[in-house]
Amino acid sequence: MPRPAAKKPADRPQATELREISEFAQQQAVLLKSLFGFTTDTEFAQLSLLKLQEEAGEVAEAYLAYRKLQRADKLKYTDAELKANLGKELADVTVVIALLAHAVGLEFHDILSSRLDDLYARRPGMKKTISDRLMASWEKSSPVGDQLELPLPEPY
Repeated sequence: MPRPAAKKPADRPQATELREISEFAQQQAVLLKSLFGFTTDTEFAQLSLLKLQEEAGEVAEAYLAYRKLQRADKLKYTDAELKANLGKELADVTVVIALLAHAVGLEFHDILSSRLDDLYARRPGMKKTISDRLMASWEKSSPVGDQLELPLPEPY
């Protein structure tokens, strides 16, 4: 059976923009401050920091389940469900980081974009190499997912 044609870049759904994550964090902050009766950004930042720890623990738990490193009673889901749960928990960490950034007066999209620029500056050519490989992989396979082969950069 032939493989379905890979989607061309214009056909791909666009990833959630970083600015949207920042905007969600701002709205969520208003809701959570009201819900918990916080009157200062310091109180909200402390809650966000604790939530980050909680979510990081959930990522660890989801990863252990995905890699089958837990008791059998915790492994009652399919591999696809375990992987999807890991993705959900990673996304939760990202949202909580955006909440914490907002609580201390930083814009998540600005700090992440700036940091990526710094990291790319350390590795001239990396951005182009990754983009080129992603595009080549996208055009020859569907979905990209686990089939993407990128060299691992050297540690900083």
